[in-house]
Amino acid sequence: MNFKLQTTLVLSLTAILLTSFCMPPREVSLVEIFQDDPDKTSLSLNHKRITDSLTILGNYPKLIDIGLNYDGIESIPDSIGQLKNLKKLSLYGNSIKNLPKEFGELQSLETLVLGKNPITEVPIQLKNLPNLKIVSLDETLIQLTEADVDVLSSLPSLEILDLSENPNFKNLPSNIQKLNYLKQIHLKKNILEHDTKVQLKEALPNTVLIK
Repeated sequence: MNFKLQTTLVLSLTAILLTSFCMPPREVSLVEIFQDDPDKTSLSLNHKRITDSLTILGNYPKLIDIGLNYDGIESIPDSIGQLKNLKKLSLYGNSIKNLPKEFGELQSLETLVLGKNPITEVPIQLKNLPNLKIVSLDETLIQLTEADVDVLSSLPSLEILDLSENPNFKNLPSNIQKLNYLKQIHLKKNILEHDTKVQLKEALPNTVLIK
């Protein structure tokens, strides 16, 4: 992941955040959207009220990039597993607590944004995603346990992990060194004590810690 692409991701989420506070969500119909263009490869519906079930997304396997940020989504349908070509999925600012087991079938997925959702643990379904390079779990309820590290360290392509603004992340799991192959871990606005930050740096000498 180069700096330009990282910056683009950050700026995109910032624009979404600003937009979300400026106007009420507009109703949109997935059925109507795909009627107009059934071969869509990209879907961006940010700060919208989607009137249809998300289940119909599974009918459009050509999708490569999906952004459903600040849409009030509470769950992801099982049909998500049918999107075999999906490379980027952004679900920032929703009310998602869990992912369906079929999520592990997204073999092409490279970027996953789950920030600002009430997630308490790293979804175990991620273990089946060998091409995942970026995982954003900022502003969640994750504590980063040994089990969480085991899931993340099983991802051979993972390069960037965002754990910024996680109030429950206060202590280091004993197996944290398993993440030493990562290029970056984002830790902005976390409440880790100074000694804990020092221990983290010693455990991950090959990883850039962005604070």
